[in-house]
Amino acid sequence: MAEKIVITIYILSHIISGTYMIINHRYTGEAKAMGDLLVNEFTVFWILFILVIGYFFLYGFYKATKNKKFRFSFMPSKIEINKSKAHKFILIILIAQLIFTFTTGVGKVGSTATSNFSFLFAFFRVESIFLFYYILCRDKNKNYILNCILFFIYRLSLGWTMFIFQYAIIELFLYFNKRQTIIKFSNIKTIMFTGVLLLLGAKAYQFFYQLKFYIRLNTWNFKLNYFDSLEALTNRFSFFPLSVSNIQNLEIIKLLYNQEGIILKDILAMFRPLVPGLLMPFKYFRPMNNVFVQAIHNDITPITSSNAGLLSYAGTLFYSNFSTGLIWLIITIFLFIVISSIIRALEEYKGQLDIIYFLLIIEIYNVAALEQVFSYGYLSLFYIGPFLWFFKIIKVKYGREMNV
Repeated sequence: MAEKIVITIYILSHIISGTYMIINHRYTGEAKAMGDLLVNEFTVFWILFILVIGYFFLYGFYKATKNKKFRFSFMPSKIEINKSKAHKFILIILIAQLIFTFTTGVGKVGSTATSNFSFLFAFFRVESIFLFYYILCRDKNKNYILNCILFFIYRLSLGWTMFIFQYAIIELFLYFNKRQTIIKFSNIKTIMFTGVLLLLGAKAYQFFYQLKFYIRLNTWNFKLNYFDSLEALTNRFSFFPLSVSNIQNLEIIKLLYNQEGIILKDILAMFRPLVPGLLMPFKYFRPMNNVFVQAIHNDITPITSSNAGLLSYAGTLFYSNFSTGLIWLIITIFLFIVISSIIRALEEYKGQLDIIYFLLIIEIYNVAALEQVFSYGYLSLFYIGPFLWFFKIIKVKYGREMNV
């Protein structure tokens, strides 16, 4: 049920963005600076249609594969968690992360602060494992409750608010899962319920919009009226404007992407969050999802990015550099299978982590870039995993079922 609601939120947001652009002949959202819409309306409509249909295929793929998450033979069949030790471990790294952030400013949105200890906190990146911890270790333990509070404080202190949506999805999933025999929505009711959520969300976003800019810039002056908040919220869920702008800027994107002369940029970008600056000093290059924005704003920094969706990302990447696009596709499929295997191995019972599997598929469809989808989250598990095993926080078992 929660998955349907999420899909509907994205579809409605895309339709709202697309309708605005077709009626007003102007860009909105991430591509607002483009001004007038030069792509013909027929093309815009078909892009919108394809993206919306893509969400239906995405949901169908999720339903068809959620109980058939294949794995490679070298992947574990079962990962057991010692919840008592997990509570303590998460508490320690959260306190350490909070102290480090408040004393150095490293990691805060807009901050250019650096530290010789940054690589340690990148290594033990709490965001990488908290999503799993939030579901798998969920109980009334006081340390669990404290950890959740500290995690939300930590993420807000960095100037991020979108993570609230992610955990709200999980709460919806857990709520409806317990009541799936009692609560059943028709498609019409799902659309109506989602519409109400968006309207209520726009009201809440007025506060969180101010809050994030207070954290980032120390001012409450960034205010939105309700309708501006609704527009901003739907734009957060819609990559449609940037996807359309990429068609208009296709040749510019190809030129900008290749002008640095760096081979396999989008593959190298995958290592930026994972490798210390000492070992990878040339981190400030522009991968494809940064070039999307650079084509609109020439002065954009290399360390930011925006989503244009899987189809737009793949299309522009293959057009700009075919060999990079081909390797990206192979690595994406490989990592998808690997992460799916980890998700299944961590489940205590069938379907427990379906929502994380669903969010993985959504991220690939909405974002596509290896760096954003995998490196800032899932791949860090391979750094932390051996440490968790050594201190007996996890126990790894291997088996032969469902090999590929």
